Amino acid sequence: MIRRQLAGLLLGLACFGIYAAWLSPFAVLGHAQDSISDTLTRWAYDRSPLPQELPEFVLVAVDDDSYRRLNLRWPFDRKLHAELVNRLAEASPKLICMDMFFGGETNSESDQAVARALQQAGNVIIASYFGENNEYVRPLELIQKEAKAVGSVNRKRIRDFQLRSSYMLHFTPAKDLLDYSLEVHAAAAILGASPRLQGGSLELVSDASGSIVRRVPIAPDGSAPIQYRVAEKNVKTIPFAQVLQGQVPHEALRDKVILIGNTGSIFQDRHPTPLGNQPGVVIVLNILLNLLRSDFPIEVPKAAQSVLVLASAILFGLAAYCFSAVAAVALGIVWVGVFAWLSVQLYFQNIVWDYVGVPFVVGSVLLLGLVHRSTRLAIESARLRIQATTDGLTGISNLQYFQVRLMHAVEQAKQERQRLAVVMFDMDGFKQINDQLGHQAGNEVLIELVRRLRQRMRKSDLLARFGGDEFCILLFRSDEKEAWEVAETLRKAVESEPFATSAGVGRPTLSMGVAGIGGGETKPVEKLMEEADAALYASKRAGKNRVTIYTSDLTNSTAERRRKV
Repeated sequence: MIRRQLAGLLLGLACFGIYAAWLSPFAVLGHAQDSISDTLTRWAYDRSPLPQELPEFVLVAVDDDSYRRLNLRWPFDRKLHAELVNRLAEASPKLICMDMFFGGETNSESDQAVARALQQAGNVIIASYFGENNEYVRPLELIQKEAKAVGSVNRKRIRDFQLRSSYMLHFTPAKDLLDYSLEVHAAAAILGASPRLQGGSLELVSDASGSIVRRVPIAPDGSAPIQYRVAEKNVKTIPFAQVLQGQVPHEALRDKVILIGNTGSIFQDRHPTPLGNQPGVVIVLNILLNLLRSDFPIEVPKAAQSVLVLASAILFGLAAYCFSAVAAVALGIVWVGVFAWLSVQLYFQNIVWDYVGVPFVVGSVLLLGLVHRSTRLAIESARLRIQATTDGLTGISNLQYFQVRLMHAVEQAKQERQRLAVVMFDMDGFKQINDQLGHQAGNEVLIELVRRLRQRMRKSDLLARFGGDEFCILLFRSDEKEAWEVAETLRKAVESEPFATSAGVGRPTLSMGVAGIGGGETKPVEKLMEEADAALYASKRAGKNRVTIYTSDLTNSTAERRRKV
């Protein structure tokens, strides 16, 4: 029992070590973790109410239908952007957040029109971005200085390109703070606060009181996870053509946070998210809601997660070796089910952890442990079968196995009308070797005898030890004459060379008897063995060291021999 417990403990520690040292740090199972996280995100979206702050937001979509209604072609004059801002500003919105980039100079008049519109509105935040070489690209200086703020819109893509995280701030190559994201600037404007980086957190500090109104844990690269709470269909959307044509009442926009972004197919500004492909401006809205609601996941400390995974690995390592396979698997299913239920409950409370570690180690430990147990039992069973069917000293078949094989061989020979022969023999002078040289020398002689016989026998024939110095050979598809030739070869191999042992030299010989079955002949196994035994006894009576084929007149002599015994 202690050995099984030790084996289970070592297996559990090994599986935990593999996961903790290799699989987890290098995100080998990252896709599984992402898939589970995405599934939980969709469940939370389907079952949770929409954020209460959502009605305060309006999406002005730069969409395909508006292009057709206004008969526009890309790129259109920036005066159109200026007019859009002016019309929105007339409704006195709380904030205008444009997920649009005004980079590079077009023409002086259009760029100045945009700058004037931003200046007059006074509450417009515009976008910047990082280029392919990680170069921070800001809007045209003329436009940039009139905006309330400028923030980047770069997202963090991992593995399958799903957008699950976003950069809240950016650093220079020297790790100095470069700028905050568009969403951070927008949240700060809405809350009347200023952003700052303090330790490992992004803090929004109230301009009025100086108190911290929001705190967001930030990864070393400046990113934070996105909690998707809304999809495009949930947002009040107004095509920008309606705004330009004056079809939107001011009441629909007053004191709202207006997000302007491209949703048209021409811009290809749609990205894969756990809630499906969403326009970039909808992703901006989700991040902004996260910031306003402090809606960011809290991760269970790594140490606590490691303890849980380690405990699961050890527990089921012991279960794999100490319980039955059915009980161990049932316990594993129950524990993984409890873990899954707990993971869902924690996720709905915005608490996340490693969703893969526990199922992985439980499954791995049970699989490896049960396979090892089954393999070990199979090996032990095979070893016991070998012990039950072979002679412990010589390694050849024993009497019981020989009798079973002979019974099947006789039946098969009868059905297929094949011939079959049996050679029975013992060693002449073996008792003297035991008496003069000792039983250890006798054992060495038996082992050497088997070696010599095997070298000269057909591989298809079966050699068995009946006990002591008595042996038998089953020759398939052979008649008595062929069996006699094989037996004579074996007899000469024993006679031709003495047997050297650790106690001296022995010179045994073989007395052998042959009996057989003709094609299609019916003969009981007992009868065949009696005939071979009678032929062996005839060899003994005739002077030993010879081979005799059974004939019918030998039967009475065998019966007389048995009576004397």
